Amino acid sequence: MSSIKKLDHLFGMLPNPKTESWKYTNIKKFLPNDLLTTVDAEYKNLDSKTINKNILSVNSPFKMWFKNDHFDKQESILPKGVSVKKISPNNVDHSGFYFNENGDDYNDKIIPSKLFKNQEEHDNFLKINNQAHKNCYLIEFERGFNCNEFIEINSLFNSLDSSLNQQRLLFLIHPKANVKLLEQVFDHSNKTNLHHSVSEFICLKDSLVEHVWVQQAIQNSCTVKTNYTIQKNSSQTNFYNLSLNGKMIRNNYHVNLLETSSSTKIHGFSCIKNSDHIDNYINVMHSAEDCKSSQLFKNLFTDNSSGVFVGGIYVDKDSQKTEAYQQNDNILLSEGAQIDAIPKLEIFADDVMCSHGCTIGQPDVDAIFYLQSRGISKKDAQALLNFAFLNDTFKDISCDKLKNIIIQLVSKQLNLKNNS
Repeated sequence: MSSIKKLDHLFGMLPNPKTESWKYTNIKKFLPNDLLTTVDAEYKNLDSKTINKNILSVNSPFKMWFKNDHFDKQESILPKGVSVKKISPNNVDHSGFYFNENGDDYNDKIIPSKLFKNQEEHDNFLKINNQAHKNCYLIEFERGFNCNEFIEINSLFNSLDSSLNQQRLLFLIHPKANVKLLEQVFDHSNKTNLHHSVSEFICLKDSLVEHVWVQQAIQNSCTVKTNYTIQKNSSQTNFYNLSLNGKMIRNNYHVNLLETSSSTKIHGFSCIKNSDHIDNYINVMHSAEDCKSSQLFKNLFTDNSSGVFVGGIYVDKDSQKTEAYQQNDNILLSEGAQIDAIPKLEIFADDVMCSHGCTIGQPDVDAIFYLQSRGISKKDAQALLNFAFLNDTFKDISCDKLKNIIIQLVSKQLNLKNNS
């Protein structure tokens, strides 16, 4: 297939408002007509000073660098017990995974899977990634791995033309491993690019994963981040998604609690302005008994920014003793801001504790007035309340240094003068 026909084919696969899971986000309106695939795009070297200025860091000694979809082994520093291996992709025309059929190991090629009850069949971007990604990297953590430091994963792109950038990562977390990851993508090209990253997580027995995804650099790109996670017996995942800037951001979290006593926490916030758009799509599947899940997303929208939240909880008929919590809160700070929120619950078990809630509103004028009566200006009072509103979503991050950096970023975004 020629590159032009291939690009037309991939563009034809892009979701549109008639696609149920993309009903409120028309991605094509954010993209230029001259977009190139990564096969045809040309890239230039990245400037270290610009990278360091725009990449959030907790000064961890351990870093993984991916530059224009290639693992930079020379600049990366890995802790003992971690390895990175390149898997040659087999581009396929279906919605498969590198997971094996039981979700406890990986294959060297993409195969069809029923681990997500065919939900992946509706994921157009997964199909695009399966056809077009050039590299897949297996990131493996050995049994009993334990590191108190966050491992920083930085993916950098710097194309000469507007391009479709694909990335594929596969995380294999062996039993009793304790893994902490801080992941970011930065586009230095000043072009309107589309970045799409698919990550597969295999979390084996008694493993713990803390994954923080931050989108904070000001850039003119569109980003689609997709995580598919399989969890085995007594495994635990804590996902934090923090979005401050981005022309169009789509975050997809698909988690299958496949075996007993596993749990997941998916918390996030967005604080966006101008005409930025964010779309959070969450799908948590309780496939075994005695599992727990928590979804908490809070959003602040100002100017003409907009957002979407779709939060799904599926409880299988045999998944007794399930505890599932979902809450989505939104504050509209201007008349031009808007949000579409859609909770989705499918519960087929009897012995469960499931709850969901959604709020959409404006700033609390009584609280603002109270703070003004204590000598705080109206602008600072509103910024202070907005900060307190978002704080719940990231307060449980285990690294105090990372939390303090996030506090500084949010305070700056909210024009909160006293950042302490």
